[in-house]
Amino acid sequence: MEETEGTQAPKFHSDPVMRDEGDKMVMICSVTGKPEPKITWFHGDKEVKKDKKTKIDKDKEKDKSKDETFWVHTLTISEPKKENAGKYKCVAKNDMGDLTANFTLSIGAPEGSGDITPEFIGKPEIVQGDKKITLQCKVKARPEPEVKWTRDEEPVKEEQRLKITKTNEGGDVYLLKLEITEPGKGDGGKYKCTASNKYGVLNANLSINYG
Repeated sequence: MEETEGTQAPKFHSDPVMRDEGDKMVMICSVTGKPEPKITWFHGDKEVKKDKKTKIDKDKEKDKSKDETFWVHTLTISEPKKENAGKYKCVAKNDMGDLTANFTLSIGAPEGSGDITPEFIGKPEIVQGDKKITLQCKVKARPEPEVKWTRDEEPVKEEQRLKITKTNEGGDVYLLKLEITEPGKGDGGKYKCTASNKYGVLNANLSINYG
């Protein structure tokens, strides 16, 4: 349909982008158009629907320099897995035309690269001694993973009683430990060990309960 005064086919207000935010991937499409374009997200040929891990958002914005209204459409995938990998499309359509933005989501290390997405070797565990509790997990990864520990969502900081270690046991295997000396009720809570490299994020949840 030919554009007339007051109508406009969908156009990008800015370049589509995909952001890696650690435990989630975010795809962003900012579009203009009159009437407002309808947006549909696709994974391959299948329309993307909201669920616990998939969030679809829309925000209306105003570009004062151009006196132009645009809409920011966002597809967020939390803790993406291999089944989330592949080609995505953001399709904007109104009566004047349509527009497509293409994204490619890669999960894990490329085949043949020798690199390794973080994975557990065995189960995370809590080892109790006489005057010490050790939370530990064994992870295989290449490149070497970055490691973070949290307790009740707050970062764990090393101090005299708390020791954090990462030991390379060979073969891209790392033993990750959080040692608590002379533990007390104040050390109870939900702990999380996060190991990440550029190919993925791995979380281990461990709880210390004192009743």
